[in-house]
Amino acid sequence: VSLGNRNAMLDFNSTQLPATKNVQLDFTLIDNKTGNNIQHTTYLVTISNESQRLFTETVHSHDGHILMEFVPSTTEPYKINANFDTLSASYIADYSGPIKVIGNIFSPGNYMVSLEVTGVDFDNLFLPAPLEFEFPVSISS
Repeated sequence: VSLGNRNAMLDFNSTQLPATKNVQLDFTLIDNKTGNNIQHTTYLVTISNESQRLFTETVHSHDGHILMEFVPSTTEPYKINANFDTLSASYIADYSGPIKVIGNIFSPGNYMVSLEVTGVDFDNLFLPAPLEFEFPVSISS
């Protein structure tokens, strides 16, 4: 995708941790020319299944890399273990760990993860139109 005078790509991986049944989403917006992470990236993350939206939150990374870990729980509504950054109006990870989401988001089935890049380069600089990406995620039993 074009981002001003840069071309960017989104590196996205999802992993199911079999021993714990936790699900990790790992993503980074990368400058295609330099191969470097695009700094201070803010994302609107939405997870849905065929019938409903299950999760929508805004997350931010100062170094451009986001790791989210979804921990199964009966907690309703879900709880996010991360700091809230007022400049970017989003959650950021504690001490380079994952942003943990505790609740009933993933179970066996098929999901769509929508990532909208809403800001780059500064904590409080927002794009006029978000960069939109979608990724299918399949969770086994």
